[in-house]
Amino acid sequence: MSLAFVERIPTIQEIQKFRLILSTFQDGTGQLAMKGGQTLPGWRDFERSIALTFGGETQESKSFF
Repeated sequence: MSLAFVERIPTIQEIQKFRLILSTFQDGTGQLAMKGGQTLPGWRDFERSIALTFGGETQESKSFF
């Protein structure tokens, strides 16, 4: 298992993947509706996308916070 970003500098490929994730959910599929019909990812959308892309796992329950 590779080290998390907090422990190392991301690779060029990881930065590209992260940049592409940030551009998603503006097609009407995001949880947060903006004026003009644009949407942005909600926290679950964003967390699940990051976990899927970088091989992590989400904690669907936030009760431990």
